[in-house]
Amino acid sequence: MRRGGTGLVLGYWPRIHLNPFHDLLYARAPANEIAVAPLNLPSLVRVPRSSRLVLHLHWLHRCLDGAVDDRDAMKRARRFLKRLKQRKTMGAGLVWSIHNALSHSATFPEAERYLRGRVAGLADVLHIMNPETGAAVRDMFALPYEKCVHIPHPAFTGFYDTDRARPSARHRLGVSGTAPVFLLFGRLAPYKGLLEFLEIFSALSRHYDGGARCLIAGSAGPPGFMAALEAKAASLDGVTLRISRTDDDGLADCFAASDVVVCPYDRGLNSGVAMTALSFGRPVVVPPMIAAALTGAHDHVHSADPASAPSLLAACIGAERAGRLSVSSAGLRQWLQDRHPDRISDSFCMALRRSFDMP
Repeated sequence: MRRGGTGLVLGYWPRIHLNPFHDLLYARAPANEIAVAPLNLPSLVRVPRSSRLVLHLHWLHRCLDGAVDDRDAMKRARRFLKRLKQRKTMGAGLVWSIHNALSHSATFPEAERYLRGRVAGLADVLHIMNPETGAAVRDMFALPYEKCVHIPHPAFTGFYDTDRARPSARHRLGVSGTAPVFLLFGRLAPYKGLLEFLEIFSALSRHYDGGARCLIAGSAGPPGFMAALEAKAASLDGVTLRISRTDDDGLADCFAASDVVVCPYDRGLNSGVAMTALSFGRPVVVPPMIAAALTGAHDHVHSADPASAPSLLAACIGAERAGRLSVSSAGLRQWLQDRHPDRISDSFCMALRRSFDMP
């Protein structure tokens, strides 16, 4: 698709506050003659006609926000697709970054599957961060492989204070000491496997003669789930539950204080939490599908079946041991360098330039 002029105008949607992904992915856009600006839903059709405009979509399910039932969700999906088709007719390019097979909540899965399948067909470029994306979505919608560009999730090198000292971070969080700390971070939602992890925590703590600690930090999820989580956490020794939005400084303390970051999610293609952990040099426990997105991170990535207590327990113990012995730390540093935000951003921008025939 030929674009006029020497640069592109990239309008992205939706803008997610407190999520640095856009800052990382677009870090090198100006150097690559790409102007970047956030859009809202109405502006998808109101921005001026331009042969240099490319729309970059991320979390598609946000167009269903406010839907009251399945019928309403499908209506919103069709309205969104109509807007995209209008922009395509006016000459805009279309890129979709596929973050997940379905959204984490997937309140209206039928509408989401319909929406994703249609956008995959409309898009000029499909940005995948996990090489197993095609296999993950195969039963939900067709993924045209000829449109796919694989560019990994960027690391958080240089964005967070990844060199923060562990003792001082633990002191500020009230988890001082030398016992291993297992961190579960991010919005406290049912799919995150928090209750499943707490079910194995007593056995995990016994492995360390009762000395293991668990730190759960994130914003509150659904009320019923939160009641169950708080009750379970209160029943266990060594569990600290911090329910609040965490700024960058607090995030750095949480990851610096940890020995292992556990992501026992029951769904997902990619994980910003896992990438943050690796950026801090911490081993992670993730399900097999997310592990596929982290190939090459050596012994810092430990795969576990979140539905299997023995699998999750063994992975947590193995991850802590690997971190304590600093297994493959040099290999991890090189892996992170390959995923430095500037390098990933340059790769993404060059892929756009090639796809839209920029000189």
